[in-house]
Formats: sequence, structure tokens, C-alpha cells
Amino acid sequence: MSIASKVTEVAPLLTRLALSSHYYVRMSGLPGPLSTFLSSRGVSASFISNDAGLLCYEATLPGSSLATVDVYGDFMGVTQKYAHSRMYDQLTLGFYCDLDYNMLKLFEHWIEYISSGSGQQKSNPGYFVRMRYPDTYKSKSGFSITKFEKDKRVKPLEYNFFNIFPVSLSSTPVSYDGSQILRVNVTFDYDTYQCGKASSIAVARGEDANKSPINTNLEVKIPPLSSGTPTIQGISGTVFVDRKVEAGLPYVGRNVGPIAPFSGIPPAP
Repeated sequence: MSIASKVTEVAPLLTRLALSSHYYVRMSGLPGPLSTFLSSRGVSASFISNDAGLLCYEATLPGSSLATVDVYGDFMGVTQKYAHSRMYDQLTLGFYCDLDYNMLKLFEHWIEYISSGSGQQKSNPGYFVRMRYPDTYKSKSGFSITKFEKDKRVKPLEYNFFNIFPVSLSSTPVSYDGSQILRVNVTFDYDTYQCGKASSIAVARGEDANKSPINTNLEVKIPPLSSGTPTIQGISGTVFVDRKVEAGLPYVGRNVGPIAPFSGIPPAP
């Protein structure tokens, strides 16, 4: 095979490369006490869930690594390594600051809430810091980064973060030099993330974690109970029959009710 023919074969692959500029950040799922606190500081829930993600000008898809331990003595002269923990990199996001400074106030007061467990005013001589319970400031779910392409035929890749919260708000410089858009850079920690969808709907459909969707189009005809047992094309075994379904109606994707056996009809060759 000539080099020219090889280049022709790889050309379709090299022209279908993902671009780094198409993504969307979604922030939701903040605990109730935190949302109430932010609302009292002028940051509405609608801004967090609808607008904040659109102001994210820079994001990083998460990475992870495996921590290992050395094991000696199982085999003479051989050192083995075993994984014992999965380590997650911090997530860093950059945001444009809106004219009302909601983006800056969002993370400033989120971090303030985490460390405001003492309930003391900072102006008090005896002020001290006490952290709140994690359940009150961690976003348990709903925080995600979706990577997509202009070609709508390409399936988006979604990263979902669990128990995420900000740990660092970078200093924001201002200057009398040429005016620029004010930017906010935030670093997050989280317990774990999932590559792929994580919603309850995706789990029910079998599409979570980048799984191929389950075929839910199987259809079973339910005859009158006195005339025999239901059949399904190409399968034999047991099917759950909903006794409330009227005889002869299509039975799709339901698996409740008493159990009834059925005989399969092998598919045509």
C-alpha cells in the first residue's frame, strides 16, 4: 500500500477532530441554606442556574490518577504495585464578571458561608472562624461541564461533579491602564466525578456514564388470561404481566404485576 493511499485513508479521521471552544458549564443543586444565604447577598438562584454558566470563558475537563502501594515478598525479587485510591485533580474555572458583580459575589459569599459557622461579626474583638457542616455548602449534584461540537450528530460528552465546592478565589486585579473585562478565577474541590450523564432519567434509560441506551421497544401482546400465555419474538423465559392491562393491548416497557411464563418464537434466519 502506497503512502498516498494511507493518507487518503486517514484524511476522514483527521478532519473530524474535536474543538476546545465548544462547551457549557451548568451550576445547580446548591443546598437550601447556601441558596438562602446567597440570595440575602443579592445573588439569585436564577442567576446561578441560568446565567453563571454562560459567563464561563475558560474551563478544564477533569483529570484523575490512581495512587498505588508497593507490595514486596509475594514473588522473590519482584516488586508489585496495586492501586488503592483514585485521586482527582482540582477543577479551575474562569468567569467574566457581569456589570452587577453577581459572579464575583457568588463565589466570595459561597466561601464566606463555608467559614461562617461561628455566627460572629468580623468586627467583633472576639471573632473566630468555624466551618459549617459539609452538607450545607457542597453541591451534591447538578454541577456539570458539557463538551459538544457544532456537528449536532456528534453526541455531547458530559462531566458531572458530586459534592463540589470552591476552595480558592483568585485575586482580581484592577488598574487604570487600558480597560479590560473583569475576570474571576475559581478553584473547586469535589469528592468524585462521572464521565457521562448522571440524571435519574439517564439512569432509568440506561444512558448514564456513557452507556449505550437499552432497547425499550420490545412489545408483548397480552392475550386473555384464559387463552394462553404471552409471547415475545425471539425470547423464551418469564415475563412480568400487568393484570390490569386489557387483553390484546400492547405491553411496552412495563415489568410489574404477577409473573406468567411465556414461550419464545425464534427469529427468522
